[in-house]
Amino acid sequence: MSKVIEFPTSERKAEAILQQLESGAESLEEWYAELDSLHARLHEAEQIAEKQELAYNTLMKEYRNYVDPATIPFVLVQYCSDARIKIDGETVRFEFEDEDES
Repeated sequence: MSKVIEFPTSERKAEAILQQLESGAESLEEWYAELDSLHARLHEAEQIAEKQELAYNTLMKEYRNYVDPATIPFVLVQYCSDARIKIDGETVRFEFEDEDES
């Protein structure tokens, strides 16, 4: 006996496509749920960083009352959002937004 090869009918093709669509929809639903979770975690991290930055700026302002601002290491100043880098030729110095207030 010879084996008969059946060609896909329109109904079989539609069923195969439907299965792929259902699988794709399920996968997309999982990825969108993951993205929602990541967005929520990112928002929370941004809020924490913002609070920590405000506290850091306050500490830096207080620290500057006790030391010459020119001696503060760059690695510390770079996280102070109140600090601005000024470059004049080969001279690099920091200015702080609140310096004009004093």
